[in-house]
This record gives sequence, C-alpha cells and structure tokens, in this order.
Amino acid sequence: MRVRPILFSSLAVLVLSGPAVAQNLAQNRGFATDLSSWTAYASAAPDPVGAGTGVWDAQDVDALATSGSAHIQFAAAPTGANAAYGLSQCIDLASVQPVTSAVFGTRFKLPTSQVVSGGANVTIDVAFFSAAGCAGTLITGGSQGKTVLPADLSNTVWSSSDIALPGFDIQPLASPLSAQLRLVVRRVGSNSNTLDVFFDSSYFAVNGTTSVELLTWEVE
Repeated sequence: MRVRPILFSSLAVLVLSGPAVAQNLAQNRGFATDLSSWTAYASAAPDPVGAGTGVWDAQDVDALATSGSAHIQFAAAPTGANAAYGLSQCIDLASVQPVTSAVFGTRFKLPTSQVVSGGANVTIDVAFFSAAGCAGTLITGGSQGKTVLPADLSNTVWSSSDIALPGFDIQPLASPLSAQLRLVVRRVGSNSNTLDVFFDSSYFAVNGTTSVELLTWEVE
C-alpha cells in the first residue's frame, strides 16, 4: 500500500475549503451551559437607565439538547425610550495587532407571549478602546440593530443582526487593544412593556478572513 497526493495541475494540490471567517474571539458565544464570560449591561445617562435580568435558558438556535441561550428580560420600568439592557464582555485584542477591521453578529428570538408597543429594538454593539480591559480612550464603535414589530414575534424563528464582510472598518484610526461586545434589547418609545429576548451564536472577529488549506490524499 502506498499513499500519494493527488495532483490536479503541474503544481502540488491544495484544496481550499473556501474563505472561513477569522477566529471568533467571543467567549461562550453559544451559551452552552451558562452565561459565563458575560456580565450584565445597562444603559446609563444621557440615555435612560436600563434595568432587567439575564439567565441561561435551554432553548437553542439549533435545537441542540446540549446547548442553550441567554434569556434577557427587560424590566417594565424605567419607561423611557432608548433605555437598554443586556449582556456584555470585554475582548482582549493584544494578540491580533494591528486591528484594522471587525465583523460581529448574533442570533436572537422574541417569543409571541409579550407586548411590544411600537416594537422592540435588538442590537449588537461593539466599542473599541485604546487600552486593555476596555479602558483608556474610546476609539470608535459600531452597531447593528433590528426593530422587531408585533407581527414579527415568533416562538420558533431566530433572526440575525450582524455586520459581516467587508466588515466594520477601523482604519485609519489607532489600533484598539480591547473591545466591549454588547447584546442588548432597547425600548422603542415610552412604555412599560416587559421585553423578552433570547440571544445565541454570537461572534466577533477581526482583520478579515483566512483560508483553510486541505491536502487531498488517495490510497492505493
């Protein structure tokens, strides 16, 4: 028996699996068993202060019995428009310098058993900082949100909110050393609705794409 590489041209064979998204730097992005690596996030002045709770839930975007999601419940008060509540995590970027661009996104679901007067806005935010630990100067930030109307509520459909390729451009600004990733639900208009949203499959990656090289082999 001998093993030899298959040649598709006069040069050695390389089979590309297609461009793969660069390494996902978000920790516990699929909320497998808990909300570890994430902390509570609430809007603050000059926006209205947000309030709510966040717990792990067994509902999963891919219906996996071994995974779950983050269940955010936005409190009925305060009632001011643009108040936000959700989860955040600080991501270290020291090992990927310089940071020139970023892509980020999440999946989310708003069940039908709630009232969303005027809708509920679901947003993924990223803030880039000049120092580690999400400290120092705020260099820049980006966000992508969707307003979910009453007709869009669903117990089964997971929507997506993301900034994908070509991504969010950070050049020619200074290269950030950390980024705060936030998954939030935001009140649309002034009301006392209690808002429920489930987050899953979040991602954050920097500096474009990378290709995975695979060598194809034949056994004789």
